[in-house]
Order: sequence, then C-alpha cells, then structure tokens
Amino acid sequence: MLLTGWLAMLPLAAQVPITYNLHLGALSAQGDFRTEVGSLTGLDTGLSMTIPLTQRLDLRPRVSYQLFPVLENNFAYKSSRYSDRGFENAKWSAWSFGADCLFHPGGAGSKLYLLTGLSYKAWKVESYGTFTTQDPLLGTRTFSVDDKSTSNEPALDMGLGLALSRHFSVETRITLASYRKLSYNTLQLGMVARY
Repeated sequence: MLLTGWLAMLPLAAQVPITYNLHLGALSAQGDFRTEVGSLTGLDTGLSMTIPLTQRLDLRPRVSYQLFPVLENNFAYKSSRYSDRGFENAKWSAWSFGADCLFHPGGAGSKLYLLTGLSYKAWKVESYGTFTTQDPLLGTRTFSVDDKSTSNEPALDMGLGLALSRHFSVETRITLASYRKLSYNTLQLGMVARY
C-alpha cells in the first residue's frame, strides 16, 4: 500500500520540478532568549530544496545558520570601599538542520501556504570580557572571561508563507527551541528565492 502511494506521486514529481531555495531573514528573540539579547535583531540565512509530494504537500529539507550580533555590556560601580569596572560581550549563533512540510490549501499553484517543521539546532554561545576591581586592602585585580558553550537541541517550526511570484516568497515563522532548559524561541520574517 505504501509503495502504491509513492508510485502514485511519481507522475506529480515528473510534472513539478524540484526547486532549490535560498533563505534570508531577520530574527527577533522571544521567551528567555529575549531576556538575554534584548531587542537585538538576528540574521538567518539558509539553503533548502522543495520536493513536491502531492498537489497540496511539499517536503523541504533545509540547513540554515542564525546569528545574533555581539551584545556589549559595560559597567562601572564605585563605593567608598571598592570599585569595579569592566565589559562583557556575548554572541549567539546556531546551525539548524531539518525539514519543513509545506501545505498549499488551494492546491498546486496557490500563493498561500502553511509550514511546519522539525529541526536540530546546534547552539553556540561565546562570552568574553575583562573586569577590574580596586580596593584598599587587596589593590587592583583584573579578571578575564573567555567562555564558549554549546548545546544541541530539537526545535519546532510553524509559519505562513506567501508566494509573490514563481521565484520569490515571503515567510513568517516562529521557532520553538531551547538552550539548556531555557526557551530560546525566535520569530522570523524572511524571503525565499527559488531556482
């Protein structure tokens, strides 16, 4: 029965070619992630291919890279007993490997589509900085921070797309992800170029 279903889709695959896609989008952090990066806008870029399965359903394997720019924290504290000065910078990035399922409610050729997907995110967080403490008893001490941490986590994507032409679409998606038990969700608005 399963083989019959796959064989029935072969004529569709012959009629509608596989397309190769370039993704480019802007990201907004949500959940616990927003607490860490604030209102910084991230960048998403990726490659995928769309494989038609039926008149209404496409499979889109994809690989993408997300980057949030460096967050700079400078601080100074002074009291009658001691003073602290320093800075710490942090950068967040992730590789995502997964697949989307695209559903076209109006059938083949419809402009509107819904998407849902699963991916595996390889997060990397880099922090570095210098802190200087001065007090009358111990003098001046300087500490350095250079930390890189990683975590590999599953993620769920949901979204909506609109084909503007045969070669361009716009999409919005929310990605529900985590990083060490914190909700590292993102909201994305992006463009897809098809070739």
